[in-house]
Amino acid sequence: GVGVRKMHSTRRDAFQMVNGERISEITITREGISHSPVTKSQNREVSKPTKFDPTIKIAQFIAGPHLHSDLLEAAQKANYSAIIIHGTGLGHLPIENSNGDAPENEKLANTIQQSSIPVIVANQCINGPVDLNVYSKGRNQQEIGVLGHGSTASPEALLAKVHWALSNGKDLEILSENLCGENKSSLMA
Repeated sequence: GVGVRKMHSTRRDAFQMVNGERISEITITREGISHSPVTKSQNREVSKPTKFDPTIKIAQFIAGPHLHSDLLEAAQKANYSAIIIHGTGLGHLPIENSNGDAPENEKLANTIQQSSIPVIVANQCINGPVDLNVYSKGRNQQEIGVLGHGSTASPEALLAKVHWALSNGKDLEILSENLCGENKSSLMA
């Protein structure tokens, strides 16, 4: 499903569910492959797959103590449709210059605020939500237009979700919704 992450480069059980519950167990033996449900069926209505526009490009960057604004500017100039930044901790980005020794952080904040394309934060951490309401830095990120608060989706699932939303003309506020198991709202309780 969309909530799995490859946790090991070579192990056969490398794919593990993150921030969710397993829906089935698959057993592979010499006799064949079998599966058994772990959770009850939701009997949800299944719809046809929707389009993914192959012209949509989404840039991804990893934030640490620094993330330089020229990277975001280059993505905008190259006609990318959105930017996903893997934030630290609760989804934080280096946008503050409280000691006056990191002017590039202020420049990043200005670049995000003036961005002509959506800037979305994903969580670098394996477990837990993006929670931009805990500290002032996260609230400041929301004020300058960073999206992603409340998401529990992995960066990979978020990439697919943003691409789907942009391909289908959806408002990116849909990122906080649980469309197909990628966003467990109970983690934000």
